[in-house]
Parts: sequence; structure tokens; C-alpha cells
Amino acid sequence: QLSKKSFIIVDVRPIVEFRAGHIVGAINIALENLSSGAPGIDTSKQVVVYDRNPERSREAAIRLQADGFKVFELSGGIAVWVAMKLPVGI
Repeated sequence: QLSKKSFIIVDVRPIVEFRAGHIVGAINIALENLSSGAPGIDTSKQVVVYDRNPERSREAAIRLQADGFKVFELSGGIAVWVAMKLPVGI
């Protein structure tokens, strides 16, 4: 079970998309920037990644797992989050 203190939400979309709307509390690290590790992410935390494109979130998960993180993908990404009328920040 995840608690807010044990995980971090990472939006791997480009910054323009992140600024248009994102999960409240998420940080933005574009997929392209994950190639050099995960800057600013506490390695003791579990990571939840999402994108609008499942292939991109899967690639992000693979990269983060290779860096030693325990990673979960948000099924359906931001589209499902919005469709469920869950909180979105801008």
C-alpha cells in the first residue's frame, strides 16, 4: 500500500503538456530527461509515472527501474485521471 509520504508522482510528458494540466502534486521530468537518471527524485521513495502515451510511460518505468527505483505506471495515464474527474493542477 502506498502512502503520500512513500511515493512521488512523475509526469513524463513534455513541459508544455504538463503546464496545460497535470495530477496535483506531480513533478515533471520529461521522458527525454530521464536518460541521465532521475534528477531530484529521492531513491527511498516509490515512483508512479504517467504520460498520455502508454509506450512513453512504459519507457520511463524501464529507465527508472534500471536506476534502482520501485516504479508503478498509472494505468490509462492522464486521460483516465481526467475522465474520472480527479484533481488536476495547472
